[in-house]
Amino acid sequence: MKKENIIPFYGSEEKDLFEIERRCMDKSGKVLEFLKKNLPQGKILDIGAGNGYTAQHLNSSTKTIYAMEPSEGMADYNKNLIWLKGGAQDLPFHSNYFDAIYSTWAYFLNGHPRENLGIKEAIRALKPNGKFIIINNYGHDKFCSYMNDDITADPEFYKSLGFSFHLIKSSFDFENISEARKLMTHFFGNKCENLLDLQYEYKIAAYIFEKK
Repeated sequence: MKKENIIPFYGSEEKDLFEIERRCMDKSGKVLEFLKKNLPQGKILDIGAGNGYTAQHLNSSTKTIYAMEPSEGMADYNKNLIWLKGGAQDLPFHSNYFDAIYSTWAYFLNGHPRENLGIKEAIRALKPNGKFIIINNYGHDKFCSYMNDDITADPEFYKSLGFSFHLIKSSFDFENISEARKLMTHFFGNKCENLLDLQYEYKIAAYIFEKK
């Protein structure tokens, strides 16, 4: 795994901020509900698993989740998961190995060669009829309106690769103003220092590729 293929993530260093993000983002669990509904039984790979939050909630007697994370500081080995260190561009698995693969908020570089390679690798590792699901920011909502740079996923890019598009309507729900300002300022800068709202509309894009 090459270092240049790892996108730095703040959560490995600032765990207090990541805890706020993980707890307040999609608190209603709509993404987990979508994944549970659309992922088949069998062996499933989580690319960019972070601390294993999503993988832990999906792991079951019928779904065996392999949590793959490139950053040593992010992985929570206390979670009862199969942990792997690796990146999307060079998956350490044979072709046609997984029944499904998913990734939550790890594919931001629409059309970048590094992302294209990661998508090709995932499709290679999928069994025929397997599913590859990518979860990402959709934009066009209150939360993303504060963005300085566009880190949304372009539906047309994914559709051109054969993915179907699904919109999940959710929100960020903070418990107090202090944590709302702390996280939003970290993400978007000083313009969020005086925010007063606890809830921010948040639209999520889900892309599904089914291998023939």
